[in-house]
Amino acid sequence: MLEINKILDVTPLLFILSLSILTNFVGDIMSCKIQYMFTSNIMLKHLIIMLIIYSSISVIYINISPFEKVKKTIVIWIMFILLIKNTLRVVSILVILMFLQFILKDYINYYKNKNYDKKHIDRLNKLNDFLEYFIVILLVIGHIMYINKQQNLFKTDFNYYDLYLSNSKYLESCK
Repeated sequence: MLEINKILDVTPLLFILSLSILTNFVGDIMSCKIQYMFTSNIMLKHLIIMLIIYSSISVIYINISPFEKVKKTIVIWIMFILLIKNTLRVVSILVILMFLQFILKDYINYYKNKNYDKKHIDRLNKLNDFLEYFIVILLVIGHIMYINKQQNLFKTDFNYYDLYLSNSKYLESCK
């Protein structure tokens, strides 16, 4: 089982993944067959997301085993699912918090490299730890709120398979 600290340190990767997904807006430069394949197969989309995650982890965490990278990939993918199946308000807050945490980690690394005051670095690390926990808790709470919203909207037509592995039915609720 993964330790909570190992889960929490992946929130910057979740931010990078979100930015990577935004590159979808340039997908129309691909051939028609490839575009169709990716627009019609949600499982293929999830596979590509997992490949992006694993590749990012491999670049960032060069000293961990491939098995650990796969475990991190799965955790980030689950967190990503929780992020995309969330309320707009919570997603907006989470993206801002993840961006702030990304900057905070940059400062921590910068101060460490400059041999800055250890007490200051420790305070920044505590703030970072708090942000990590807060992001994960907000991610889960927002996801639960989203599920409740979808259950109320679709009543007896609601099912978890469609919620997570199909976009057609639940896209209608976005309008």
